[in-house]
Amino acid sequence: MKRVLQKNLVATLLVAILIIDQLTKAIAQHALISSDGSYIERRIIGPLLTLRLAYNSGAAFSMATNQTLLLSLFSLFVAGFILFKGRSFTSTAWKVGAALITGGIAGNMVDRIMRTPGNFRGEVVDWIHLSHWPTFNIADSSIVIGAALVVALIARGIPSGGSHLGSSGERK
Repeated sequence: MKRVLQKNLVATLLVAILIIDQLTKAIAQHALISSDGSYIERRIIGPLLTLRLAYNSGAAFSMATNQTLLLSLFSLFVAGFILFKGRSFTSTAWKVGAALITGGIAGNMVDRIMRTPGNFRGEVVDWIHLSHWPTFNIADSSIVIGAALVVALIARGIPSGGSHLGSSGERK
């Protein structure tokens, strides 16, 4: 059973992130728009955490706004590369990092494909706002956590093959 879970870890985690991201975006759109169509903000923890609906045609932190097609193509390339490279990963931590990044890319890609105006030009739904930080979503969080994990693995010298370097540089 453990071997089956290990083998399907990336796919399971990727799909879970995609579903949670899309579900929370749908809930946010329902809960943060009033009956007259105006946006509602809901403070959760004073000014620190607010639920606030926003639509983003750019990349993280609204960079490259109106470059949605280019961002979509780049995202597909990155996800494809990670999935291709990730087939050889034997390290669980590397698999988790790959799944977090590709799951987040998939969540935002669904928005870019399915939301108006569609055809890889749709806007991403963002809804979590921390004070002094741009509004984001679950997919964005997944990408950032996955990237931080990968950076930590690289910094610790842990290769994707599952072994790691000891203090003298030999493989353990």
